[in-house]
Amino acid sequence: GYLKFVPISNPNLLCYSKQQAKGKEISLRSLSCFNLSNSSQSLVIKDLKKFWPKGFKDIIENRDYSATNKVGTLLPHQAMIFIPN
Repeated sequence: GYLKFVPISNPNLLCYSKQQAKGKEISLRSLSCFNLSNSSQSLVIKDLKKFWPKGFKDIIENRDYSATNKVGTLLPHQAMIFIPN
């Protein structure tokens, strides 16, 4: 596997994906996001459904999300890791 940074419009939100290549096929195994904000700013993670149309799991809180849900907010210095369903 290998890591790939995911471009996010907010500079305080850092996300990278862990990907696995099998031949010519590449699958997304997980997505990690970090809130680097020093203030009390909470950041919203959106649009993960374009990565995983069948939904995904937040392994930190052990919650399942449907493909239509937007993930909630990340508090300052908080990290979340998502895996596909």
